[in-house]
Amino acid sequence: MTAREFAASAEAAAEARNLAEKHGFPYWVAWCDIILAALERPTDPNRGRALLTAAIGQYQQTGARQLVPYARALEAECCLDADRPMEARTALDAALAVVEETGVRLYQAEILRLRACTAYRLDESTGDSHLGASLELAREQAAGSFVLRGLVTRFEKAAAEGTRNVGRRDLMEILLTMAEEPETADMLAARELLAQPNTRQR
Repeated sequence: MTAREFAASAEAAAEARNLAEKHGFPYWVAWCDIILAALERPTDPNRGRALLTAAIGQYQQTGARQLVPYARALEAECCLDADRPMEARTALDAALAVVEETGVRLYQAEILRLRACTAYRLDESTGDSHLGASLELAREQAAGSFVLRGLVTRFEKAAAEGTRNVGRRDLMEILLTMAEEPETADMLAARELLAQPNTRQR
C-alpha cells in the first residue's frame, strides 16, 4: 500500500484479514480494514474516508496508537481527492500530534509532504517549510520513495524557471539511483512528469 501497489495490496490485505479474523486477532483485522478502506480512494474518496474513519476507531479500540498517523495520512489523501483540503489539514495535524506523542516517525516524511500539499491548496505560507522538512527527514531515513514524492511535489509547485530546472535535475538524479530497483508507481509518475516539461500543477 505504501508503495502504491494497490492491486497487490488489496489481495494481500483481504487474505491477511481472513486469517486474522479466523484466529481472533482484532489488531490485524482493524489494520487490514484500514488498508482495504484506503483502497476505495481511487474510485470513491468519500466512501474511502468514511470506511477509514470507522477502521481507525476500530484500530484504536485495540489500545494501539503507533500506526494512527499512517491511517490519518490515508484519510487526508481521500480528503484532498474530494477537494476538502481543510479537512485534510485537520487529519494531518492530528497525525503529527500522534507522531510527537508516540515517537514513531516511520511515515512522518510523507505526512509532512501531504501537509505541504494542503498548505499549497489553501494558499498558506507554510507549504515550502513543510516540504523542506519532509525532504530532509526522508533523506535522513534513506526513504527513497518519500524523497521521490517530495521532489515530485516540489517540481509541480515550482514557479520560477530556474527552480523548475533544479527540480528536474534532482528528479533525474534520484531516478538514476533507483535504476536497479523494480519499477514502482511513484517512479513511473515521476518519469511521466519529466516527459511533460511545461506541466505545472497548483
